[in-house]
Amino acid sequence: MKQFIIDIGNDRLKIKDIIPEQLDRILDWYNMSGEYRYATGIDGPVSRDMLIERFICVKGSRSEFFLGIHSVVDNTACCAVVDNADHCDNNIVGTLMGSVSGSSLWIRLLAIAAEFRGRGLGSMSVSLFLDYMKLDMYVSDVYLSVVENNLQGRRFWLKNGFHEAKRLEKRFQCDGKEFDIIIMQKRL
Repeated sequence: MKQFIIDIGNDRLKIKDIIPEQLDRILDWYNMSGEYRYATGIDGPVSRDMLIERFICVKGSRSEFFLGIHSVVDNTACCAVVDNADHCDNNIVGTLMGSVSGSSLWIRLLAIAAEFRGRGLGSMSVSLFLDYMKLDMYVSDVYLSVVENNLQGRRFWLKNGFHEAKRLEKRFQCDGKEFDIIIMQKRL
């Protein structure tokens, strides 16, 4: 039994647990180009079996989450219009993964589909999610890692109130090169 189920939102976004039907779309994002490898920490393609295995592990965990970020106002991604946006699970525009341990939260992945970037959905997702985690789950510290040469990712997290807490030398290999990993932190 899962410790918590997340289903939060505002007038633009809804963040809730991933359902199996959304995994193929997420897999497409991962393998669309190399841009997601920094976020996933995987240098190379992600297989469907890998993603399903991750999904099953999270579903069986009491501390991990695998969430879909859904656009409520932009239903261009919605393949099946039903009664209202709350019931449309095909309008997924991003994903958020991580774990909670006591009062600490680790964000492993935040990815917004390329066609939905530049609209503030990433920052809005982070704000909405962290507010929920602080108020309902009593999280006080949030951590994440960023590959040193992922300048766009680093700027994003700095803009959202994170700071560099630690640097791990040569811990990520990509295209035959080694890069430092930067651990970032935010106190809620």
